[in-house]
Amino acid sequence: MRAQKEFSLTLVTLKPDRKGKTKQVWYYRRSDDPNRRKKTTGVIGKRNRWQAEVYVRKILAEEHEQEAKTLASPTLREYAEPFFIEGSCPHIARLRQEQKSMGANHIKKSRKWLEDHIFTDAIAEKPITEIKRGDLFDFRGRLLDKLEGKRNTVDKIMSTVKTIFLEAWNRDDILSNPAYRVGLVHKKIHHGAFTAEEIQKLFPVDGLGSWPDQETYAIFLLAATSGMRWGELRALAWRQIDLDAGTILVNRAYKAASNELGLPKWNKTRTTFLTPKAAAALRTLRKKRQVGLVFCDSRGRPHAYKWWNGGFHTAMAKAGFSQKARTERNLKPHSFRASTNTILLDQGANPAKVRAALG
Repeated sequence: MRAQKEFSLTLVTLKPDRKGKTKQVWYYRRSDDPNRRKKTTGVIGKRNRWQAEVYVRKILAEEHEQEAKTLASPTLREYAEPFFIEGSCPHIARLRQEQKSMGANHIKKSRKWLEDHIFTDAIAEKPITEIKRGDLFDFRGRLLDKLEGKRNTVDKIMSTVKTIFLEAWNRDDILSNPAYRVGLVHKKIHHGAFTAEEIQKLFPVDGLGSWPDQETYAIFLLAATSGMRWGELRALAWRQIDLDAGTILVNRAYKAASNELGLPKWNKTRTTFLTPKAAAALRTLRKKRQVGLVFCDSRGRPHAYKWWNGGFHTAMAKAGFSQKARTERNLKPHSFRASTNTILLDQGANPAKVRAALG
């Protein structure tokens, strides 16, 4: 028995163009199309029928391949089951191969979002190849209702979803990434910054100003003048500092609030320079200890975030920055890093060099 043809070809003569010239184009019609619509192959000329056939067969082959993938496609739950588990997560494995890092705290939280909010939603039972951008918008809407408008949390959950789909797309497990252009619902508030005059007032040459001790004065002065992050300052060791050259090699950092030591953000090391005032403050601090961590407790352990945040707000209150003023300007410990960036750019520094110095 003769097999039914999948398509038919028709040579169509198009209307003359402005110069009066006509051309013949091959169109095709699929046998399984109930509407019997004709579509162009873009192939011109009666002798080029074979090119039109090749074009159509390629399209049909790609469609058959996609249909086969859809039939065998795992659900989102099945595909995402190994994610954010050490030893089984394909995303973490790829990051490690590329010498990139993902903190233990981030992994733990991402797994919690996955189990508590993604696996419990109907979207988890849908084949991953059939999930469209609209499905993700609908899922995001259900999250907003479920979490009563906690937009920051919704963004974190959606970020977890986007990581899974991006990894699937990178591995060619899906043909397109439906999570692309699914934006955030929480407006990001940028950290406020201090003015150059406020920095001068907070860190006087003679005395500690509003800071309770030499260590607190030195760490925040370094934050304000070098732009180093809290995790980098927390991990700073004396061997990284060259007081004679006036430089610091920023080559390690503690991740978030954990004691996991690794490379700085973006896995990039850099050299930053000390101002004379910062170098003098470190020389004074070095009289107390010359090895190990620069900033630590009496047992040599790195300070906790509570020490860093508490020291900042206590000093700000003493310096005359009220709670209301700090809230309105969004002044936080990280504001010193933002201040470094703003002040350098205002002074005409090269933006590329500022980015390189701040990491």
